[in-house]
Amino acid sequence: MPPTQTTETFPRRVPLEAVRADLAVQIPLTVKAATGVRRAAVLGVITATDYIRERSRSNAAAAYAVGVQVIEVDDASVFIPGDVLKLEDGTAVGTIAAAGVNVDDNELTLVAVTTAEIADGDAVLASDGSQVAKAIADEAVAAAQSVDTVLSPYIGGALKRSLLIGLDDSAIAELGGAVFPGDIFKF
Repeated sequence: MPPTQTTETFPRRVPLEAVRADLAVQIPLTVKAATGVRRAAVLGVITATDYIRERSRSNAAAAYAVGVQVIEVDDASVFIPGDVLKLEDGTAVGTIAAAGVNVDDNELTLVAVTTAEIADGDAVLASDGSQVAKAIADEAVAAAQSVDTVLSPYIGGALKRSLLIGLDDSAIAELGGAVFPGDIFKF
């Protein structure tokens, strides 16, 4: 009987670079264990630890009066329990409770009720430094990783804008970038 051979196939990886991959600049940065990062996501750096994580910024999906404990945002997946939330103008919103991130419904449950009014569309940010765009992930990391992971995110280059996750006008400004015809984001 002839020996058998197992062949594994992997999906084709679509490059993020829009033109000339050799012009893209990547540096090694570390993701803390148990922190998930999606490929092509805009990243921020936690000031106290220098770990990277997905940029912790989203927009309120509705208006909220003072005294609510659950707020809905456009993308809850960029937050983690313990994040101290604020609005873009610096107004304190509250701290996310343990198990307070509901990704399915894009809801954040706070430890206590908020003392701030939140308008529909207001930017809601974590306040650990990761709310500021610094890089773009070229690789993904599963949240189930039990050890710190070193990635090589982009800190410069010309990338395909339509593939990037979380690249809004504020991220473009924070990265010092510009958008060009042909689906190109250069930073």
